[in-house]
Parts: sequence; structure tokens; C-alpha cells
Amino acid sequence: MLWANKIAEELIETYPNEETFVCAAGVTPSGDISLNSLREAVITDIIRQALELKGKQAKTLFSWDDYDLFRREPDELSTPFSEYNNLPYSEIPDPEGCHATYVEHFESAFESVLSNLNIHPTYIYQHEKYLSGEYTADIREALKKRREIYDIIAPMKNRFFSESDRESYYPVHIYCRSCGKETMEKVTYHEVGDYIEYTCACGYREFAALEGFNHMKLIWEVDWAMRWRHEGVTFEPGGPEHSAEFGSYQISSAIADQIFGIRPPYYLPYASVSSDSAFSLSDESSRKEALSKMATADPSEGIHIAIK
Repeated sequence: MLWANKIAEELIETYPNEETFVCAAGVTPSGDISLNSLREAVITDIIRQALELKGKQAKTLFSWDDYDLFRREPDELSTPFSEYNNLPYSEIPDPEGCHATYVEHFESAFESVLSNLNIHPTYIYQHEKYLSGEYTADIREALKKRREIYDIIAPMKNRFFSESDRESYYPVHIYCRSCGKETMEKVTYHEVGDYIEYTCACGYREFAALEGFNHMKLIWEVDWAMRWRHEGVTFEPGGPEHSAEFGSYQISSAIADQIFGIRPPYYLPYASVSSDSAFSLSDESSRKEALSKMATADPSEGIHIAIK
């Protein structure tokens, strides 16, 4: 593919001393397989292959953002799930009862499709990373630089700047150790002593040392930039929402540069599934049927459809 060869050449020119090129993709497992998420995974792996054909070492990472907040029920759920709002996805039960958790249910279906397409990335389950404390040092850095992060995000999101908002701004989601939800009424990080103080809407209040308190997650734009550094990402594609002016990529790029001191990865915007795509179906059941066929479709045909 000419476009992939061109990108591989540009990556090699941009990162002449890179030992291993890291091509990354990811999605929140909020429901049934997204066609755009499939497209992202396929594009990422095509770039990996193009780099390897040029004699470079490369790998594909696929992150499951399964420590995100559950904010609303997807249309495909047959039973009400609103009681789980504000919990992390990783703590929600499987709606069909066939897997241990909600995220395992949807992740396994997606992974099956990618496997059939001969795409075998290294999967990263973000709830495991956060709960293990692997990102604690990165969270601490973001908390210490929270005012600078506010200065980046506020104008890009057209927020009215105020010194009081800046002082009370914390770029994290905290999951209450009592009710498990992100319903914080007040959060404070005490740099002297390195501890978190929070009050939840459920009435629970806690003072906890940051080291070992692994019930928090960086907000999306900070999380994305942090992971570029943590994983050494050199290439990542993104859809229209992330690619828009003042969208996630632009904000995260500024945070990567000004807060974490790294160069943002080579970014490839891609369009949503086109109106003439074989998968652009208005009926939800038809989309689900078409997607289920991807698990057994001919790999070359499936990849062609995904990037059409």
C-alpha cells in the first residue's frame, strides 16, 4: 500500500535512531464492536508491517481504556444499567452473564475479530495498569503541574478562565474507596506529605497517601499524553472527534510537549466509515450481523472493508 509505505518512510526519517517503532491504537470497551475502532486497529497494524518490510523493528499496542467512567448505557443493552453510572467499566458485571465483567464481554468479541484478520497486537488493559500503581509517578507529576495543565486545556475548551477554578482544578478521576464511584464533591492533593484528600457524594471522606492509592485515573487528554511517553509511542491514528481543531490530539500534544517533555507521535487522522461502506448500515441488528461475520471473514477481504 503506497500510503503506508510513505508513512513508514516519514517515520524512519522523523525517528532515525528509533530501535523499535511503537504503533498504538485503543478504545473504550463501552459496547459492541465499533467499525471505526476496527479501522483504527487495522491501520495501526498496516503501518507496523510497512516498517518491518523496510527492515525496522516495530510492534502494535492496543489499549483497552477499561478504567474509564461508565456514563451512559449503550443502545444494545437489553436491561437497565444506570445503577452502574460513574463506576469504572472494569467493575461492571457482564450484561449477558457469560463473562466475568462487562469489559471482558466486549473486549473478547473485538479481539476475536482482530485475530481472524491476522492482527495480533500486544493488548494493554488500562485498569490493570492503574490498579497496579504503574502510573503513580506519572499521576504525581500531573498533580504537581495541574495549574499548568489547566492553562493548556481551559482556552482550548473555551472555558472561562478564573483563578479559583485554576486552584481547584485536578486532572484526575477518583473512584471512591467506599461506593466505588467517581462522584467527588471535593479533591485536594497535598504536595507536602504527598497525599490525597477527597469527599464523595456518598458521604465518604478519605485522606490517603498517593503511593498505594490506585483508585484514580488521569483525565483523557492527560492520560493519552502520559501513555505516549510511558509506552514510547511513535505512531497513532485517530478519528474525526480526536482530530478536530482543539480536539483531543491537539490538547494532548500540547500536554505531551509542555508537561511531559516529549514529542507527540506521528498522527494519522482517518475518516469515519463512509456512507458507501459495506458496514454503513442504518439498522442496528444489520450492523451487528455484519460485524459478527468479520470473526470468520477472509482476512484480506475484512481488512479491505475496514480501510475502504
